[in-house]
Formats: sequence, C-alpha cells, structure tokens
Amino acid sequence: RDAARHAAAGAATARDAAAGCSGRRVLRDLATVAQALRHRPVTVPLGGGRTLRIDEQALAATAYDAALAPELYTLLPSALRQATAGRAEPLLTLVAQIQVAFAGLFSDGTVSLALNSATACRDYPVAYDRAAPPAIRKRQFARALRAAGTRPFAPFSPQAWIAAVGDGGDSCIDWPDVSRGDDPTAGAERPAVPTLVLEGDLDTNTPSSAGRLAARQFPGARFVELRNVAHTATDDTTGCALAIATRFIRTGATGDTACARRIPPLRVG
Repeated sequence: RDAARHAAAGAATARDAAAGCSGRRVLRDLATVAQALRHRPVTVPLGGGRTLRIDEQALAATAYDAALAPELYTLLPSALRQATAGRAEPLLTLVAQIQVAFAGLFSDGTVSLALNSATACRDYPVAYDRAAPPAIRKRQFARALRAAGTRPFAPFSPQAWIAAVGDGGDSCIDWPDVSRGDDPTAGAERPAVPTLVLEGDLDTNTPSSAGRLAARQFPGARFVELRNVAHTATDDTTGCALAIATRFIRTGATGDTACARRIPPLRVG
C-alpha cells in the first residue's frame, strides 16, 4: 500500500493529476479489480499453447513483484484505471509480463530457488511451531491468520496475499524441522563496524521499516532512504545510491545525502 501511494504521489505531474492519479485512487482501483478477479478469474493465452490464469492471487503477486521491475510498476495505475472502466487488456498484459519477468529470475540462474527456499524456510519467522508435526502447524497457522484479521492484507484477501508472497506465510509449513543450533549472536551486541543501509521507498520486498530494524542492530549504523527507488537501491538512474555507497566505503562516512531526496519520480504510464 505504501509503495502504491508513494509511486502515485511522486509521479503526480499536471497530466497525472488531471487524470486523477493518486495513491488513494490506485488503492481503490486495486480493491475493485481484486474483488472482481476473486469471483471471476481470467485465463489468457501466452503463446505456444501455454496459458496463464489471472486471479486475485496473480494480481497480488503483480503488486508485490512489480517493484523488481520498476519500469513495469509505473504502468499499474493506468492499467487498473482502464480495467475498472471495462478495458482489461492492458492489465492482463501487465500481469503476464511481470509474472514472466519474475519467473526469469529463477530460470536463468540469477537467483537460486533452492537457496532462496532453504534460507526462507530455515531462518524466517513463522506463525507456527517448527517442532510440531505439519498437521498441527497448519492449525496453528490458520489460527494466527484469523487472529491477524483482514486489514493488514487489504485490498487483497488474506489468502490471496499469503499465496502471492512465495517465501512467507505458509509456504514452508511442510519443511522439515532442522535444528538451527545455538544462536551465537543471542544476547550479544553487534560489532560497531561501519554499516550503511540503503533503502528504496518503493521496495515492496524489503520495506524501509525492515531496513531501519536492520540498521538498529549495529551501533552507529547509517540508514538512507532513497525516494522513488525500488528493491535494488543502487539501480537508481541518477547514481545517487552508488555515490553514497562508494563514499562510505572509501571514507566511512555518507557525506551529503541530499540527492536521495531529489531522485526524480517514476513516470506513471
């Protein structure tokens, strides 16, 4: 939700404003389309005899994964607006593009699916007891999900959002209980080593709140949030993040970080 608000607000040029582009409107449109796909999923051809089922989960995955491809993320507000007006083709095309782009991360070896799964299932916090049998874990998770309510997942249903985020929720619920051993950092202070955390305010994967938590673990760490930047901070087109990181490595100081607040907004299509 925050990423959608930031993207729309930051890109609110005169033309965008005239078209009614705002974070609030994007979230309303997202809720409208999510509800429609919840009840009436759509199947689109991909070519070569392949098809893609686009349902509420696929839309949720699009909203989550789009930050990995910011050039596609900027197309989401317009595609949603058109979908609410009866023109679904741009949105369906965008969902398919993002699904293919995300799948490509694993298929070309850029990201190891095995390592990603092992790390998530062993290290990430879960809403069930890892030592319990899978059947009990599932009951524990169901209770935790009910207790969380629907608001944290809006505008999607809890089930759609949980299913869309591949390394969270119940994705590891059948994973073997592997003893993690003693935590060598338990109760210990992190070393006071030079630490810099760069974070894009459009990152839906590792939000700024998580970046700040990470920075607070190291005494004297510096946290810099970059406006209008998504998951990989050093991908910003101005070179601001890379300049800050390079200066920090060379001198141990971030220096002037004003450029982080002046990165141009993404152009909403």
